[in-house]
Amino acid sequence: FGQTNISRLNPKLTVEDEVFNSNPKLGKTEVRGICGLMMFSGDQAEKRVSHLSGGEKSRVLLGKILAQPANLLFLDEPTNHLDMQSIEALIESIQIFEGACLIVTHSEEILRQVATKLVIFNNDTVEVFNGDYDDFLRQIGWEEEGGKVSKTKKAAKPASPAEEQNHGHTPKKSTKDIEVEKNRTLAPIQKEMTTLEGKIGECEAAIAAGNEELIKASQSKNREAFVTISRRIKESQKEMDACYAQYEKLTQKYIEIEARYASMLS
Repeated sequence: FGQTNISRLNPKLTVEDEVFNSNPKLGKTEVRGICGLMMFSGDQAEKRVSHLSGGEKSRVLLGKILAQPANLLFLDEPTNHLDMQSIEALIESIQIFEGACLIVTHSEEILRQVATKLVIFNNDTVEVFNGDYDDFLRQIGWEEEGGKVSKTKKAAKPASPAEEQNHGHTPKKSTKDIEVEKNRTLAPIQKEMTTLEGKIGECEAAIAAGNEELIKASQSKNREAFVTISRRIKESQKEMDACYAQYEKLTQKYIEIEARYASMLS
């Protein structure tokens, strides 16, 4: 599973066709069920691959994986190149998968939502932890680079005179304050992600239109137009790839911040 596999999708087929081709033994109801799980309900399942965005194509790939009979999945950094909707679909798919799933990931959201047993690689050591991610953070926690202090169990600094008078206690933030702070922190990230989604959509539309023009130029043997259009498509592709790279970074940042505040609220 990866962004490069998107190129293997047949642009002439529908979402439903692609899922069915992964396992022709499935009935139409089962295929539609998988499409719905990937957020292609109703007529959306009949959309052609050529009309899908990058995030939607990633969801088609997830659907094709689910359609194949298997009792073990290997996923290596599966959230890379996925938008927020695709990540939600991925998490839900893993949760309902009846077999075992081995995941390599840096995403705390994935770990929190689906992990039941962890293999921890930290400072040249490997440790197996029987429990979920929150249990791991409470019982062990991550070590700081070059130090022995857990990220979740900071060493207590010497108390100031004021703190000593207050018995070392500091007032905790209320749930409302934490929610307000979380929303204020995530808002600019969400805004930038929305802007990038718009730019990606524009690039995809430009590439699709360019491909249509390219076919016409080829049929009319207009070499000059062919070269000009090809250059324009390449520029749009380059811009779209840059947007995807930035979107991926923001998505990871969003998930990490959201997970941190979820931990504060738990």
